[in-house]
Amino acid sequence: MKFGPVVMKTAILGFMACFASGGIVQGAEDAIRGALRPVAMSILKDLEDQRQDTIAIGDFAGPPQLNTNYGPRITQDLTELLNELKPGVVDPSSEFTVRGRYDLVQKGEGTSDATVPDFKSKSGPLVARITAELNDPNGQLINRHRLSAEIRDNATIGSMGGISISFPPLASHSDRNDLLKKAYQSLVIPVSVKTPELGTTTPTPNSTSPDEVPPVNNGVIDGTIVRAKSNSSYGVEILAVPETATPASAGDWVEVAPREPRYDEGQVYVDLQKKDVYALKIHNTSSSDAAVFIEIDGQSVFAFSEARDEKGRPLYSFYTIESGEPSFRIVPGWHRNNLVVDSFLVTEAGKGASRLAPAKTSGQTGMIIVKFAQCWSGEIPQAIAQRGGSLETGFGAPVKLEQKEIKRTVGDVIDVVAIRYARD
Repeated sequence: MKFGPVVMKTAILGFMACFASGGIVQGAEDAIRGALRPVAMSILKDLEDQRQDTIAIGDFAGPPQLNTNYGPRITQDLTELLNELKPGVVDPSSEFTVRGRYDLVQKGEGTSDATVPDFKSKSGPLVARITAELNDPNGQLINRHRLSAEIRDNATIGSMGGISISFPPLASHSDRNDLLKKAYQSLVIPVSVKTPELGTTTPTPNSTSPDEVPPVNNGVIDGTIVRAKSNSSYGVEILAVPETATPASAGDWVEVAPREPRYDEGQVYVDLQKKDVYALKIHNTSSSDAAVFIEIDGQSVFAFSEARDEKGRPLYSFYTIESGEPSFRIVPGWHRNNLVVDSFLVTEAGKGASRLAPAKTSGQTGMIIVKFAQCWSGEIPQAIAQRGGSLETGFGAPVKLEQKEIKRTVGDVIDVVAIRYARD
């Protein structure tokens, strides 16, 4: 995605959108950074042992079965952590390089190390594993072992894998992981080992083998709305126009027609062309306010915001969409400040917003992730309060033109919607 300004004044007035501050960072949105901190510390120790002062950050590739694009987020977080621990240590011209991959893996029962997933077994949680290696100028591995970080937050795992999924609000972490594991297995499991529990065994109309099965759809297409499940109260539409027809303000996007989503090998795609500008129309028809986390190619829409906390990190992390009428909000671009956003512009891999991250985005598939969580301005519902879990409090930026923040308590992410698009 590339940048182009859109005035947000209309959106703030008309759409009542507000942003939440870093108070949420101890929840799912901080899972990757927290897991990467020990990796960053180990990299610095290895550099010290090699008497090196700088390191270049390379790509982090994802699992090819899922066609994801989360590497730029990992690169960004690792770079920020390294520079936080040792200012100036990251240097693109350094002869030493760290690069790696990320995978979704099912841990073996009773073991601490991730193993090759046993698709026939229901034992062992699904985790996301980031693996990094430090290489010298000759490409040789200089640390004796590859460094790894493990992500256990279910919503983050779903985002990294581009998996659309809906979690019951009161489900335990274990039950949520079981649902996520089943969704993951249904997408990547080899046909030869499919079981009735993990996917349909009904052959396609033209199949000649009883083992041949259609792909399991990742997400639900409801007209032009994409949902995590058919009866979900949350959904996402993609509005798009050529760059030359970019709406002058956020309010003008209401008149733009949505693009038709489609399935491609079970994944939901929208057709976007280079030089298309798009916006997200996000629906909330539930009876509760919703906190909405948005990631484009792994990067939060606040990643490049001018609003920063005392540590230099983005001040905001989510939008709040109030229940009631209207039941949708439009997000037209990357947050620059509370009056202006930079438009989502489809461009070549490595030339969009992720170009501002230390490494270029990889692959020809773009990824849009929208995560929904319930949030409250007053008393938390008793059932949620009794359950406990990862409730966090954050502060929203001004609504309308009132210069005050809005306090929200945010529950667990309950819906993850993944939409892909091609850059060709």
